[in-house]
Amino acid sequence: LSHELVTTSTLAAVAFLSGAATEKLIRGASRPVRGSYANLRRTRWQTQSVVVKHLVAQSFSNQELLAIAADVASATIAGWASKGLSPPLALCIEPPNVAIIFPRLRYCTLRTMAVHPDVVRARYPSLLVPSLDIVCALGTALIDAIEALHMATGAAHGALTPSNVSIVLSSSGFPTRVILSDFGLAAIRRLVGPKCILPSASYASPEVLSGKAIAKQADTFTFGSMLYQIACGQPAFTGNNETVTAARVIAGD
Repeated sequence: LSHELVTTSTLAAVAFLSGAATEKLIRGASRPVRGSYANLRRTRWQTQSVVVKHLVAQSFSNQELLAIAADVASATIAGWASKGLSPPLALCIEPPNVAIIFPRLRYCTLRTMAVHPDVVRARYPSLLVPSLDIVCALGTALIDAIEALHMATGAAHGALTPSNVSIVLSSSGFPTRVILSDFGLAAIRRLVGPKCILPSASYASPEVLSGKAIAKQADTFTFGSMLYQIACGQPAFTGNNETVTAARVIAGD
């Protein structure tokens, strides 16, 4: 949804926080962790555990702030359409506290599977060396969530990475569904500009790494890269650093 088409009813979908309220949240939150377009802090808001994403850029025009609000509101509405999507909860558009509030999902992520085997061994043993049944279940759940996202938004995720894929397990440790987060925020990443960090090159599509327009097919590429990681226990594309890995992805090496 472009900011030219934003309506009052669309903006009503998201809760707006004042700059003072957001500053209070940030001050009482955990130490920041750098994300792709924001500093992430864990805290509580309205009795629930949340993540405050405080944008690394804070200088925006009124039109740009409206575009940010439109993106967040549209992502919120899209998230209502599927249990496979985790939408934003609230937004502040008052600099220097422009921030988005997300629910904190307490599930294993694909990133945890990939880089934290000790955590997986202790908490999610069925995912440590997943069986073929679990690989197939994860792949099916992931593609179902991506399809739900495309149907709800009509667009690509924009920054699909293992960190944005949470796995819901049954009591027996079998995957039942996947939840995608941080979707539909392309305008924010564009407005943050050079301060925005690209997703991990091991999973990003060639068009994402090349800075080209991102279509839904980019999510299909990332799905394949993630499924390879799940099945083989290592990334499909590697290199000595992110630049080398990105070059290999773009070249199809």
